[in-house]
Amino acid sequence: MALTGILTGLTAPLADAGISVFAVSTVDTDYLLVRKGSFERAVAVLRGKGHTVLEKQAANKIGEGQQEIKK
Repeated sequence: MALTGILTGLTAPLADAGISVFAVSTVDTDYLLVRKGSFERAVAVLRGKGHTVLEKQAANKIGEGQQEIKK
């Protein structure tokens, strides 16, 4: 099964809707990140094109996830 064009199939409808994305691709998975203010619209656009969307809210607190590095 050819998997060429999967990312384009996801990003093109979002681009057509004026929604900016940040794409992260690994050897076996692609992630699309969208701004919080565009999230619900992005989900609606993708579902409208027949895609399944798994929603995961990222932490949105300044400094969360960072650790102090001591030298």
